Amino acid sequence: MKVKSILKQNIFLMILMAVSNPFFQHRGIYILCFIWNTPITWESILYGLDLGIMLAGIMNLFRIYSHMIYTDQILYMITKISCNAAILCSLSLRQLSSIKKQYEDIRYARSLMITKHNWFSSIRENIAVVSMLITWLMESGVETSLSMRSRGYGERKRSIYQRYPIEKRDRWVLLFNVVCIILSVIGIHGISFWWYPSFYQELSILQAALFFIACIGLCALPLCLFQKEVPAWEDIESI
Repeated sequence: MKVKSILKQNIFLMILMAVSNPFFQHRGIYILCFIWNTPITWESILYGLDLGIMLAGIMNLFRIYSHMIYTDQILYMITKISCNAAILCSLSLRQLSSIKKQYEDIRYARSLMITKHNWFSSIRENIAVVSMLITWLMESGVETSLSMRSRGYGERKRSIYQRYPIEKRDRWVLLFNVVCIILSVIGIHGISFWWYPSFYQELSILQAALFFIACIGLCALPLCLFQKEVPAWEDIESI
């Protein structure tokens, strides 16, 4: 159900960009019609559709990142560069998820207290929910800062604990990612598009095949690793 909802959002975003872009971009030689003396061109529709695909892809990448990357993994990757930056990054991501959950809890609790359903009461309830959320956020920030201070945050020469050793499979995964990135960079030069003044594409079969194979490999690798880890986690939970 969640995948269907995401697909509907992506399709709606693509259609919205394809429909709205011709009202802002009027370039193109193939004019379909005039709306309020504004030319609607075929090239602007295609360009808006491409923008919608790009935005949907970026949103999906962030969804996958938030689903598969955890706080301890961020700490492991950034700690060697900067311990402070790693802690701040992990706290920010954790705070965002906590804010979302707290907002849903407050809104659900306030919805049980509503007796009158009209637009004025809805606005008043939304203001009350935001006010409570801000109060909770300030209180949570004070508690977090006191907890970090009691644990020695900010002290010099603070020690770092890491429980993830680099194994052979990690080196193979890193090598696979590097190879796919290199192939995608080489292959992207064989795919070119022009929208204005008229739509035109230049496609090299070999380079395009390298690009798409590399992209499929990069996208399929996290799914394969995740599916491989699911049985192990289920066995641990059953114990």
